[in-house]
Amino acid sequence: GILLEHGAALVLGGEVNTTAFDSTIEDTYIWDVKVGENLFEIKRQKMDQGARWYSFYLDNVKTFMKHCKELDYLLVGDWSMTGNIVNVEWLLLAPAKTFRENIKRSMYKDGQYYYNSINNLCVRLK
Repeated sequence: GILLEHGAALVLGGEVNTTAFDSTIEDTYIWDVKVGENLFEIKRQKMDQGARWYSFYLDNVKTFMKHCKELDYLLVGDWSMTGNIVNVEWLLLAPAKTFRENIKRSMYKDGQYYYNSINNLCVRLK
């Protein structure tokens, strides 16, 4: 969500896509944060400490794969609340164009996919 999008824009010095959604205009929905000319898709995912993969559900995979050619980066994070404080934890920064070759169907959970974070093109942030 929106908390991660605003957090990413703040940390990276970028801007959040605040354009009203219009299904006929891709620029209104394919990117979440823009930093210079780089377009980021921001996803919230939980991940266990030390895990080597990130789980994604099929709907997220389909959406991202449809638009990964127009995007530059996938930034994955999670957030939690401590009182009135929002804690943001960034987990993965990966080039969007490598998503297709690093996403695999889960053998353990139907309808779920995993992204192999053990490759030399992405940066594990946790």
